[in-house]
Amino acid sequence: MDIRELVERLEKIEKHCQKNKDKDTESMVGVLIDDLIEQDMEAEKEFRNEVRKFIDKTIEEQVVERAMYSGSIAQA
Repeated sequence: MDIRELVERLEKIEKHCQKNKDKDTESMVGVLIDDLIEQDMEAEKEFRNEVRKFIDKTIEEQVVERAMYSGSIAQA
């Protein structure tokens, strides 16, 4: 089960609480939904940052390797 499925299920619970006028539980479920979404966004941001670092490192290594084979680094 992914975050979207969890949020959808929690939204159903939230709507049920709203129909039953259970404001406390509705509020708690709403906060939980917000927390899940925020945590998911932070995890996505961290993942993208790690991917960017990996790509940058890989590109840098390839540039250095190609420069060594072409003799560019030896000339410098």
